[in-house]
Amino acid sequence: MSDAVELPKVAADQPIGRFDQLLGQIGQLALLKRGLGAYYQSLLRESDEVLRCAALCALLELGAIYPEQAELVIAHAHWGGVKRRGFSFFVSMFEYEIAESIAATPAEDVDTLVTAHMRAELDRNYKEMAALDRQLFLAHGTPDFLWAVEINEERAGGWLAAFPAAIASMLARPMDPNGPFPALDLLLNANQLELLARFCAAFSAAQIYPVEVGLFEAAILNTRGEYKQAMTRLQRLPAVPSDKLNSMLFRVRAEAFEGLGEFRQAYTAHQRHNALGKPANIDPRQFYQGVTRRAQMKIEPVPPDSRIERNLMLVGFARSGTTLLENALSVHPQIETLEEIPATSRMSRALDRLAPPSGEVSAELAVQVRERYFDEIARQRRKPEASYVIDKMPMLAAEAGYLERMFPGRKYIFAVRHPQDVVLSCFRQSFGPNAAMENLRSIEDAAALYDFTMSQWFDVHSLDDPRVSYVRYEDVVQAFRPTLERVLGFIGVGWDDALLNFVEAADRRSVKTPSYRKVRSGLGIGVQSARENYRFAFEGKNAARLQRWIEHFGYSS
Repeated sequence: MSDAVELPKVAADQPIGRFDQLLGQIGQLALLKRGLGAYYQSLLRESDEVLRCAALCALLELGAIYPEQAELVIAHAHWGGVKRRGFSFFVSMFEYEIAESIAATPAEDVDTLVTAHMRAELDRNYKEMAALDRQLFLAHGTPDFLWAVEINEERAGGWLAAFPAAIASMLARPMDPNGPFPALDLLLNANQLELLARFCAAFSAAQIYPVEVGLFEAAILNTRGEYKQAMTRLQRLPAVPSDKLNSMLFRVRAEAFEGLGEFRQAYTAHQRHNALGKPANIDPRQFYQGVTRRAQMKIEPVPPDSRIERNLMLVGFARSGTTLLENALSVHPQIETLEEIPATSRMSRALDRLAPPSGEVSAELAVQVRERYFDEIARQRRKPEASYVIDKMPMLAAEAGYLERMFPGRKYIFAVRHPQDVVLSCFRQSFGPNAAMENLRSIEDAAALYDFTMSQWFDVHSLDDPRVSYVRYEDVVQAFRPTLERVLGFIGVGWDDALLNFVEAADRRSVKTPSYRKVRSGLGIGVQSARENYRFAFEGKNAARLQRWIEHFGYSS
């Protein structure tokens, strides 16, 4: 009996038709049952030069090239990956004449490609970087460059641009531990559930990747509210082979438990998810130490910089609605938003390096390192016609004292959400590894970080500070236009109907935070709140830490 998820027919506006060729290519994975040689021989017929190069490189490594394919290898020896492998293979076969022909074939200069890639990276030209990554793959034949293609295509054009690259990477190295996970995860995060089901069905038909298919089909069932079926699907999975897949298993299981109203079991699943993949080289205490060190620096008063009049910062705390707000503001023609860029980090690194051991920073040095910030802002900008820039970095709220001394007079937008929902949402999410986010693996640590961050912020600012616009998450969702009109007025611009299409714009952007899946669902999903279901998690010390902020922001307990 098949475990495949039965889904309704695809709506006419779904982009299935664009991916028919990719679905057809996946069918070739069934040949893996006959061995890697048979599979890669089939890829030689592909029109995509990346797949043909991958096939030739693999066949040469496997020693599975037929004698009559020597001319094919010679014809493609201009690809450095094929040239090196082909030369070694035919020398080992004592076919020196063929090896001589391969050696005589000029290949593209790798150093030229690397230099061009460096220039594209400095220019943040992600489309060009992706094209050069493809060329570098042809020059080397190693899959690292294909992973880079996917990353840079998403940076340039969102999931729609990245998905074909993710499929190509998987087809080029079907036995790679990543398997189809990056491609399927792109579709899940993009809310392309019908398309995701089609690709899961294609992998099932090829009888490959049963764990990945089962996990994503269970995730689809969760989104449809079929939680019992999702749990059944998870129970049928074969052994899960990696931390990455186990991480998704616990996350999907937690969602199913939540849907079934079994919140203590969901909580345990979230705990098990968060226990996986802790990086050994990141100490969560480093975030506190860095904030404290900069707060204690004795920085001489610096003159205001006129550029801050049109350069605001969007802060708050992770999972407070900053991504939703930033995506909405980003489509305004007079506003450019910069999402989690390293501008402040670049400034702070320079200050840490140049400040004397005493911590006494002259105004001259402070102004000098502040230029690093504005230089990075200029480097990141891609919308020169915009009059205002919004620098979004939620956790910089903890740096309020330091920022106030470096940018006197600056205006801020501060996202607010019920503190328990914030902490719970952080606990239930996966984040990229860094010192701040490593504090979010437990309710206890997340509550402590929230308390610390708010304490730092409100040591400097107040709820009636005229330089701060406080924006409640639920107001954005439930009263979108009046709330955004107020924020736009604070920035200095008027309403624009483009803001009504922010979901469509978000679809073209790369996923920088876990919030994108919800943002791409739009405002129709309503206010997301689960704190009432997890009241047992907010007891004792956790409750005490958050209660004062619940009252501070005027929420109910």
